[in-house]
Amino acid sequence: MADKLVSLRNVTLGYEADKPLVKGLDLTVYNRDFLGLVGPNGAGKTTLLKALLGLIQPLAGEISWISPRPTLGYVPQRSDADPVWPLTVEEVVMMGRYRDMNWFSPSPEDKEKVQRALERCDLSYLKHKPLDKLSGGEFQRVLIARALATEPRLLILDEPTVAMDISISLKILKLIQQLHNDEQLTVILVSHDLNVIGSLAQRIVLMHHEHVHIGDREEIFTSERLNRVYSDSVNDHLVNEHNIVLPDLDLKEVN
Repeated sequence: MADKLVSLRNVTLGYEADKPLVKGLDLTVYNRDFLGLVGPNGAGKTTLLKALLGLIQPLAGEISWISPRPTLGYVPQRSDADPVWPLTVEEVVMMGRYRDMNWFSPSPEDKEKVQRALERCDLSYLKHKPLDKLSGGEFQRVLIARALATEPRLLILDEPTVAMDISISLKILKLIQQLHNDEQLTVILVSHDLNVIGSLAQRIVLMHHEHVHIGDREEIFTSERLNRVYSDSVNDHLVNEHNIVLPDLDLKEVN
């Protein structure tokens, strides 16, 4: 098995000791992993990301990183980022270098790494464009480029394609897949789209409060397990040997 990046042992997460969102979680993330996090709203997915990012501490258990701790790149939900800043694309991507800058003065090396991140996300031609003039897909690629400018070993993305049409979503997802394959990045991707996670992730974490299931697509995406988590609302269908997850709707009842 590949080298471990981080291990969670019997971890309990939440914001109040008597109201944990995740309980007794055992999870190991390996180098070059592609981990998909799914589950209904309130299951603790974003809380788990915050714990990995060091924004909150576990209520119980232990999170152990390799030494030296790997650099993390974080792409928040688009709704969590304000596109009205009076900044250009290049200036926002440069924010990914701030941690290593001397008094926020970019060095030639910083500028080179920002240019590489812009190129990787097909943004070079937009680098002087104001952030508030971008389309939704362009703005999302800027957030990914900012994360890449940190030169991360682990890239964490929280719902990167939320509220996007299918063509833009596919472009973003293809970029994430290329970063995993070409840059050998470890990826943790949160999505409500089970088909996206089933198509991209090597391992899937299905979260539902105290019940956390970890495995590959065939192990996780079963009707029994999904219906237990999503309250009998989904069915899985085998199409071309891939599990396609569809809502359990009786269209005859819809008038």
